[in-house]
Amino acid sequence: MPAPRRPNTLAATAARRRRGQETMADKLREAGWDVRAPEQATSRIVAEATTDADVRPSLRREAEQSLWLHRAVVAKVVTDPAAALALAHRNLAKRRSVHGPANKWLDQWQRILDQGVDTVLRVLTSEEPHAVELRQSTPFAGILTEQERQAVLTAFWTHWREHEPLAA
Repeated sequence: MPAPRRPNTLAATAARRRRGQETMADKLREAGWDVRAPEQATSRIVAEATTDADVRPSLRREAEQSLWLHRAVVAKVVTDPAAALALAHRNLAKRRSVHGPANKWLDQWQRILDQGVDTVLRVLTSEEPHAVELRQSTPFAGILTEQERQAVLTAFWTHWREHEPLAA
C-alpha cells in the first residue's frame, strides 16, 4: 500500500491563510524557519499551543531591553490611548522635519498608528524581527518618565543577569 500523499505545504498554508486559520508553524515557515508542517503534528492542539518562546532563538540583549521598555510604554498606551497616540504623532512630525518626508520607518509607524491602538500594542510587544526593527525608531520617546525608564532598565538588568548568564 503506498504511503499517503502529503499535501503541498505552500498550498495548504495559503488555504489556511485565506480561511483565517494560519498557524504559528505557517508563520515560522514563512519567516524561513525549518519546522515540521502542522499536518505532520500528532495533535493539532499541540501544534497550535506552540509559543514563540518554544521555537524562537533568544533576542539579543539590546532587542530584549527595548522590548522591556516598550512593555512599560504599553501600560501608558492602555491607560491613556489618546494622549499616547498624540505624543507618537507629534514625535513622527518632528522626525519628518529632521529626516525629510520620505522615510520608510516613519511611514510604517504612521500606518501602524493610523490602524489604531490594538495594532500599536501588537507592534510594541511583538518579538517578530520586523517589530524589533521598528522599535529601534519608536515614536514613543518621552512617554516614560526618567524614573520609570530607570526602574524598567534596573529590572531588565537584574532579569538578564539571572536568566541569560552566558550572554551577560
